[in-house]
Amino acid sequence: MVYSFASLWTVVLVIALVAAIVHQVRFQDSATEIHLNWEVRSLEFQNQRLESTLQAKEQFIFDILSAPYYE
Repeated sequence: MVYSFASLWTVVLVIALVAAIVHQVRFQDSATEIHLNWEVRSLEFQNQRLESTLQAKEQFIFDILSAPYYE
């Protein structure tokens, strides 16, 4: 009876190990993917800041060029 319990317990542990590996592969992000996602979000934020800075500079140049020139 002890051997059958040990065999059953071993089978349960093997099934749990396989399920954990499958879960890790299918549903968890790897450390590299998490870092890559963080870098992408950082670059998107920098891109948005650059676009707003460029729009402000373009507006400034447009205002200067559209103002009448007096001597």
